[in-house]
Amino acid sequence: PGDGQLTPTGIDNDISSAATITKVRHQEKLLSENFKPGEVYIQSTDYNRTLQSAYSELIGLYPETV
Repeated sequence: PGDGQLTPTGIDNDISSAATITKVRHQEKLLSENFKPGEVYIQSTDYNRTLQSAYSELIGLYPETV
């Protein structure tokens, strides 16, 4: 990746951390099983690496629907 890009390892780490959050989400019933736009708010700066990180987190939270 170029300067300011999230590395593949960084993407994998974001997905993995979100997958851990997903386990808690299922146990505690904090979020719906399927993605509902009004239920999740993701905010990022306008830099590629932070946008990639936010998207990676979303993939980890909802791998079947993104």
